[in-house]
Amino acid sequence: MAGSRAGIPNKNKGALKRKLKEKFGADFDVVMQMAVNADKLESIADSDPNDTAARKNALDGWDKVASYVEPKLKATEHSGGVDVRTVVKKIDLSGQSNADS
Repeated sequence: MAGSRAGIPNKNKGALKRKLKEKFGADFDVVMQMAVNADKLESIADSDPNDTAARKNALDGWDKVASYVEPKLKATEHSGGVDVRTVVKKIDLSGQSNADS
């Protein structure tokens, strides 16, 4: 049995979306609700900078939202060399110009 075609929700997903809209209204969007909740969690975390659990919850919420709207970044390995050049410039901070000497 093959899966659903790309871009077309399967029957279970469609039924769930309909039930969510019935319960929460026709404009309900689960990703937007996740963003609202992540924002609330961030407000809680901001109210107490020492509450690391609240900060983690906020970050997890935003991470979940981001997974729906931004592509995942892939790790890359750098195997080449790095060319580094250091430049040292002498600056006179005494306030006198070299022409006065």
